[in-house]
Amino acid sequence: MEFSRRNLIRIALLASTVAVLSACPGKAQKSFEGHGVGAYGGGDTIVSSPELVNRMIDFALVLAAEPDPNKNIFVKFWIETYYTTKGAEVSIPTHVFPNIVTRTSQFGLAPNADFSSPPLRALTKNDMTRLPEGDCPHSPDETTADASVSSHNLTGKVCYSVGNLSKISPSDLLRQILALSIHEASHLGGAGEDEAHNWQIAFSNYFGAHFGDPSRQLFGFNSTMQHRLIAEEIALALDDANGNPSVPTIFGKMGQIEADLRALPNSDDPTFIQIKLLVLKSDLASDYTSRIVKLRAKISSIFIDPPADSFASPGNGVLVSAPQNFVQVIASIQSDFEDIRTSFNTLIKASPDEYDCPMYEWTRNTVGNYTTNLYEDTNYCFPSEN
Repeated sequence: MEFSRRNLIRIALLASTVAVLSACPGKAQKSFEGHGVGAYGGGDTIVSSPELVNRMIDFALVLAAEPDPNKNIFVKFWIETYYTTKGAEVSIPTHVFPNIVTRTSQFGLAPNADFSSPPLRALTKNDMTRLPEGDCPHSPDETTADASVSSHNLTGKVCYSVGNLSKISPSDLLRQILALSIHEASHLGGAGEDEAHNWQIAFSNYFGAHFGDPSRQLFGFNSTMQHRLIAEEIALALDDANGNPSVPTIFGKMGQIEADLRALPNSDDPTFIQIKLLVLKSDLASDYTSRIVKLRAKISSIFIDPPADSFASPGNGVLVSAPQNFVQVIASIQSDFEDIRTSFNTLIKASPDEYDCPMYEWTRNTVGNYTTNLYEDTNYCFPSEN
């Protein structure tokens, strides 16, 4: 019975993943051409509504204004790519992060690096126009502009063409807008067109590699199903503790729970989760990931890597002593995990529901009887945690 209960959830998780991937085939990444121009060709038939474009511009500005360098997407991009970026201007980011003090690649980034960015701040604070249709103002030698700034300094006025950007498919919209935003921010810092283009291309490639897959819906669905798996495993461990506990059995179960916590999608990357779920407040994602990290550490300190003098070990290496009260310890782990699920629910409720939700009935029918009641609340894209 125990085997079938545990593995039924694993099978449902795998089935849901295959089903959602089959229903949502990936789109090829597109390149950028010209000044401040987003690509929207390639035969896509789904376009973005003006409301969605404005929401994504708002979201891009929130991400650009993030003061914590550990959460700011543009800081993370530069740190993770500056060794390999071909454009020297991007490697030495004078026009975006002018206060960074770098060392050679042999020694890495200086520990006192200052990632404050007057250009990104100007992008979020300066006067801004959002054109309902047509190009943003651009020089005579340019044919189109989905975004632009009025001058290459910190006082430049910012423009986004909502009409042009609405031609981009929703699945690619945020990447395009963020890449356009770093392009224009570099101009506000004094960069010329070639350098701005390098920033745009480099960021677009980075975003596609790090955030382009899985889909937002698949990420939420898989996270929720993994939560259910872990909750079931904790319940089984608690059943054992209440019955006839065997030290090796309990320790093995708790080791598996820690591994499944570690396998939660992107549980060590709050910025990924914030962007994937389109959540405006970065602290919501940080709360979720930090709770996972703390629970993993708690389980590890008790069951995986306890202090050397905590347990007696006979010659065959089998632990013969255990925490004084298995039931109490595992119950506290269960409570901590319920807090994780509550934190995730808060994330889901903060995530906009109109982005890519129309699959809920189809997904429910595909997974099977175990998940018959997944979508009791159809206002959200993801299954209920209950």
